[in-house]
Amino acid sequence: MSYTVTKSSPVQVPPATSTPQGLLPLSSIDRASAPTVYVDFISVFPQGDRPTERIKAAFAEALVYYYPVAGRVSEGEGGEAVVNCTGQGIW
Repeated sequence: MSYTVTKSSPVQVPPATSTPQGLLPLSSIDRASAPTVYVDFISVFPQGDRPTERIKAAFAEALVYYYPVAGRVSEGEGGEAVVNCTGQGIW
């Protein structure tokens, strides 16, 4: 048995449908830590299941309900960090 591993190029995945726009304040916990979070993961799918498309579609659907994740951290009034709910998507 042999396996082939293919690394895909990064792509931006937007929410599947439009999401609310606007600014949201960060919680005190979010303000105390770095606002950037990186998550590495490995997904294993049977050959022929088009894993890249399945993962992108799943993230796009999830971002509809967790729309602040599809936004960007920016500077609000008074220099405080806020989440700008832009619907741009995730990388």
